[in-house]
Amino acid sequence: MGLASEDEVEAALKVRLARQVAVFDRSTPALFTAILSWTVIEQSVNRPGIMREQLEHLIAMTERPNVAICVVEKSAGIHQGHDGPVRLLTVDGRDIGFVEAPMGGRLLLDPKDIQDVAIRYDQVSTLAASWDRSRELLHEAMEHHP
Repeated sequence: MGLASEDEVEAALKVRLARQVAVFDRSTPALFTAILSWTVIEQSVNRPGIMREQLEHLIAMTERPNVAICVVEKSAGIHQGHDGPVRLLTVDGRDIGFVEAPMGGRLLLDPKDIQDVAIRYDQVSTLAASWDRSRELLHEAMEHHP
């Protein structure tokens, strides 16, 4: 598996931006909570300014009443969140989950699987900084990304 071409990256970006509009800019926007590892906001990317733009976007999103973004600080050490990203969603009254893996991911429909992921999510959330502290961490990270 090679790196994506610039055209592939642009196409993927357009899809993601359209998805964001569909989720956040509707008359009754979805409730959204994200728990990020400190490494996500500290990691540099190859193009200058990209991380700063990403952090600005995250900070702007935290201004919305339906969005909470929390950061797990470095002091939390190793935890279950290091197993990889998970998504929990309720769609049309049904809970579903998605776990990511290096070569793709897996959709979870079985209530037991979803419960296991929800427990993992809850355990990681207890390690996350408060909403206010997380916003501070996002602002602090911007200082490292000119």
